[in-house]
Amino acid sequence: MSNFIEVDAQANGQIITLAQGQGVVIRLPENPTTGYRWTVASCEGMRLEADDYFPSGGGVGAAGTRRFRWRPVGSGAFQIGLVLRRAWEDPAATAGRFVLKILCS
Repeated sequence: MSNFIEVDAQANGQIITLAQGQGVVIRLPENPTTGYRWTVASCEGMRLEADDYFPSGGGVGAAGTRRFRWRPVGSGAFQIGLVLRRAWEDPAATAGRFVLKILCS
């Protein structure tokens, strides 16, 4: 994935710049056995290409990593918003939020 910039939870609230042809991969810790899962809350100007979960290999109930792969639909300033929540609970009841601002040339 050489034409992707990879970020993790430490990039929350940050601004990144993508050159033409680049995309972004966001990797966040997740433990779906608890019911909490990262989901897309907003994605202005970005196209989601992949949403995958990779278990850590630590056995049943172990946490892993959620990976989102995005590409911009054009040039400009965009934002991706993700929330960590249980699907059956009130959407306002989130356990975490992740926001990444993106500048695309």
